[in-house]
Amino acid sequence: MATYGGGFADYTIDKGDLKYSSSNSGEMKLYGVKNHRRPGVSTVVRQYRRAQYDPATSPYLKILRYLAYKHAHIVHTFELFDDPETVYAFQEWVTGGSLADFLAQSPEPLAEEKAVGWSRQLERALDYLGDMAIAHRDLAPKHLLLMPANQWDPSSSEVTLKLSGFKKAVIYWNSALADINYLPCEEVKQPVSETLNFQPPEVFGNPATEQYDPILADTWSFGAVVHYMLTKAVPFSLQTLLSPTISSDDIEEAIKESIEQQPRLKELGASCRSFLRALLRTNANDRMPLDFVASQPWLQQQFNKVKCFENLEKAFDLIKDLPSNS
Repeated sequence: MATYGGGFADYTIDKGDLKYSSSNSGEMKLYGVKNHRRPGVSTVVRQYRRAQYDPATSPYLKILRYLAYKHAHIVHTFELFDDPETVYAFQEWVTGGSLADFLAQSPEPLAEEKAVGWSRQLERALDYLGDMAIAHRDLAPKHLLLMPANQWDPSSSEVTLKLSGFKKAVIYWNSALADINYLPCEEVKQPVSETLNFQPPEVFGNPATEQYDPILADTWSFGAVVHYMLTKAVPFSLQTLLSPTISSDDIEEAIKESIEQQPRLKELGASCRSFLRALLRTNANDRMPLDFVASQPWLQQQFNKVKCFENLEKAFDLIKDLPSNS
């Protein structure tokens, strides 16, 4: 145990509280933990095979280390340890499940005031990632986790959103060039992962010859998540890219028509539709920069504090045993 350092003794792993085990050859196991340093804070440990995530070279572990527990709307990572076989990531346990699970249990999309409140929280998390030169690259409702704002009072009716799911994240700044690193595009493969429907069209292409800007890609994904909050639908399905006759102009027109004609969005007014159109431009260079998002009229609306749905307690009960996806 000496290889862990003194801090490992601050945690007691409860092997009888296995919350999740991945089916991918034991890629990850998630156990409940007693956190002696932070009593009362719900804590888990993610155990990874060291062969899969080398602590010396893994971008994922490096980013978890950078993010630590510095931001209210990013899942906290308290400490990382490793031994010759295993990597241990001790994190807060976000007890409310994901936004995807929550909306699946709700018969309606989010009310506008709730969508505005949670969108603000997500924007703050992304703004912080930008300060750290990190692009998330996998923004989707399944990676937005919900927790009572007062975690010591689970009956609290206020909910905070926390960003997780950093396995595809990158540090995009190239110090030598004083510029961002563009990333190679990804091939569209079947079956299409659910989270890929929240990625912009420019992400997909020939990785040998095409690249994309990961910051502008995250901006689109932010818009796609807001669209999903308000409609329970994605702005466009990745399946459309598989059509040999589809063009970027076709996608642009389809998204514009969806925003303008979607009954729910028509109810919410022009500022909402204008906000989504600015984020969901198929030409990345025409897309509203993330730096401008916080000042947009739709996000500036004043409501009462974000409250839970009346069935939030029921939804939390239904999804509390699902793993958080950080």
